[in-house]
Amino acid sequence: MIAVLLFIAMLFAPLAEAAELTATVDRTALSLGETVNYTVTFDGAATGVPTPVMPEMSHFEIESGPYMETKFEIVNRRRSSRASYTYVLRANRPGSCTIGSSYIDYKGKRYATDPIAMKIASATDARAGGRSTEMDDVFIRVITDKHEAYPGEQIVLTYKIFFAVQITSPEIIHPRATGFWTEEFEMPRQMSLRDEVVNGRSYKSGVFWKVAVFPTTSGDLTIQPMKIKTKVESRQDRRSFTSDPFFRLSRSMQTREIASPPVTLKIKPLPEQTQPETFGGAVGRFTIRANLDKTECDTHDAVTLTVLLRGVGNIKTLPEPTIQFPQDFEYYEPKSEENIVRNRANIEGTKKFEYVLIPRVSGPQVIPAIQYSYFDPETGDYVTASTQAMLLQVKHPKAANAGEVPLPFGRKRGVESIASDIAFAKTHPGVFYTTSVQPQATVVFWIYTVGPWLALAGLAVVRRRSSRFETGRMSIRRAVALAMKELNAAQKSASENRAEDANRMTVHAIRVCLGAVLNQDPGSLTSESITALWQEQKLDEAFKERILTLLDECDRSRFTAGLLEAADASRLVSEGREIVSLFESISGGGSA
Repeated sequence: MIAVLLFIAMLFAPLAEAAELTATVDRTALSLGETVNYTVTFDGAATGVPTPVMPEMSHFEIESGPYMETKFEIVNRRRSSRASYTYVLRANRPGSCTIGSSYIDYKGKRYATDPIAMKIASATDARAGGRSTEMDDVFIRVITDKHEAYPGEQIVLTYKIFFAVQITSPEIIHPRATGFWTEEFEMPRQMSLRDEVVNGRSYKSGVFWKVAVFPTTSGDLTIQPMKIKTKVESRQDRRSFTSDPFFRLSRSMQTREIASPPVTLKIKPLPEQTQPETFGGAVGRFTIRANLDKTECDTHDAVTLTVLLRGVGNIKTLPEPTIQFPQDFEYYEPKSEENIVRNRANIEGTKKFEYVLIPRVSGPQVIPAIQYSYFDPETGDYVTASTQAMLLQVKHPKAANAGEVPLPFGRKRGVESIASDIAFAKTHPGVFYTTSVQPQATVVFWIYTVGPWLALAGLAVVRRRSSRFETGRMSIRRAVALAMKELNAAQKSASENRAEDANRMTVHAIRVCLGAVLNQDPGSLTSESITALWQEQKLDEAFKERILTLLDECDRSRFTAGLLEAADASRLVSEGREIVSLFESISGGGSA
């Protein structure tokens, strides 16, 4: 009988896993200045695991981290739990090296990782070997419309991301472009994705940044790599007991820094032999127009001259045209104004200069033709655009004889009484009445005195109740009830194939409950603030990780731009319903 009971207990009891500490990197060969993700994973527990003690590293420095992630699985009666800590390491010395053992002390026992051999190439060796910065799962490509240009010529760079696994929460770190003037193109708020095959593997791809650069000097100039910090689906999922996604509660995400290859451009100097005297540095294709706001005026009157430059190029740095004004003119520094248009292929627009002119001598005055020279990079020649000469007729003022200046004068006069200073509204006091009734003894007096204050207090109570749902300051029971109504609507949206609406309502329902538990505004809660407030109230860490995992999955579904299917949306709603039901067991300072 005892043997039978032991057999039944062994049959239905979940199999526990052995504790193990391992360390992995996303690559073992990199170049000087690049980053690598170093992940320490403890298999055997997901909560209560201390932060690993890092080894001494001579060739790396810790740029950021650690980023903690946890995971739970129960497959074929086998339970697995995992805690991962990811560090971003930057290579600061070339050569072969070893990342030593990291360790943790857990429940009275020390666990250590195996060392990892690394190879760091110098920047020169990496370029000589033709090493690519493309990665298997996620990489960035830079597409340039030209590799040779002149100073001031427009070069368009298009940055495109490719990913074969789920990514979320991308953060762009713009590259340094020393020696360039940059103008960014406007990008849509939602990145458009398409399917592409690279080296026989399918990827999702999309353009996330586009910029026009204008070199300011000649020589070989380099634009540093563009970097993206994002969460990438971890390859550690392959270590699970099953690869069937049906049995996974969630995907493990790792923080990774993705870098594009640097871009080196050859900038040729402008030809000097054929450079005209009127050339001021404009490069591109431009036209010029000029006009006066009037063709006739009197001496000492102000006249406005407007010069308009239009074309393709670096509009903001276009120099002021050289104008030969008549000697009898007084003029002031111009006021400039740019209007830049960023279309799909070029940066173009207009630049306007306005001059205020004051003629001091009468007679016909001629403003000579204005010449504006620029360098056209398409033809490799200098071009001079010109306006027509402008005639201004300056006339004598209509005043009296020249040299006569009229002076005002006055004469004495007697003081006259025009009107009285005070006009009385009432000249007789009227009739006064007395009464024995005291105002404070009447009902009307107290209605007008106390009534507004009571109405104001009632309005405050109503507004406070109506804002509880938005501010999160409500009882947990009330928050759970409202969240369940929201999830019912989300389930209906998922069944009607409106996955994005279902996803949005699921996130809102979870945040309402979090706001009630943490006594915070749901809209102000982030992953970091949730973690901090959760620890202050000493709530269950496993429940918190389950909540954050669901919010991360919802965030990933928004990034995939409509790729979320109805089945996935229904699963997210069901998971949200289970999480909301667990909130009912939370009381102030308790655990789920």
